[in-house]
Amino acid sequence: MANYAGVIGEYLSQNNYETVIIFGHSEGGFIAPELYFHIKEFNISALISSGAGGLTSFVDIAAVRRGVPLEDESVYLDTYNHYLATYSGDRYAEAPDEVRFRQNGQEFLPTGYWYSYQARRPFEFYKNIDIPVLFIHGLLDTYVSPISTKYVEENLPDKPFDYIYYADSQHYPTTVIELLRMRVDIANWLREKGL
Repeated sequence: MANYAGVIGEYLSQNNYETVIIFGHSEGGFIAPELYFHIKEFNISALISSGAGGLTSFVDIAAVRRGVPLEDESVYLDTYNHYLATYSGDRYAEAPDEVRFRQNGQEFLPTGYWYSYQARRPFEFYKNIDIPVLFIHGLLDTYVSPISTKYVEENLPDKPFDYIYYADSQHYPTTVIELLRMRVDIANWLREKGL
C-alpha cells in the first residue's frame, strides 16, 4: 500500500486539483478505501469501486453466505503476520515463491501477496469513510462474488454510498455496450453528487 500511496501522493502533490476521485476495479477496488486514508489530504471527494466490494477473503464470503457473523479480523491475518515474521529481512529469499490461485486454478500469485490480500478486509475501512462511494458489481461475477458488495450495502446503510448491480455483467464489462453503460452510470452519479 505504501508504494501505491507514495506514487499517487507524489503525483497529486505536483498538481493542484480541486477534486480527486479514486476509481478502482477488482484489486484496485479492494485497496481504494485503504488508499483513501493514505492520501485523503489531497481533496479526495469520492471513491468508485468496481467488481470489488468489502470482502476479499473466500472464507469471509462463505461465512456471509451461510449467515455466520464475521470475526473482528480476517482469519488470514495471523497467517500473514506469521509469514512476514518468518520471511522478513535475510530470510526473504527463502520465502515460498507462489501459490496457485484457488478460484480458477490457472494463475499463480506470490505467497506474500496472496496472504496480504486475504488478510485485508476493505469493509473495515469503509466503516470510517464518509465521502460518497459508488459500488458497481456484475451479478454474474465469478472472480469476486457480488456478496462482497452486498455485505457493505447491508451493513453500512447510513453511509453516503450508492450501489449499481448489473444483472447481465461479469467481473468487468465484456462488450462495448456494457462499458458504455457503466461509463454513463458513473458520469450520471458524478453529476448527481456535484462532482
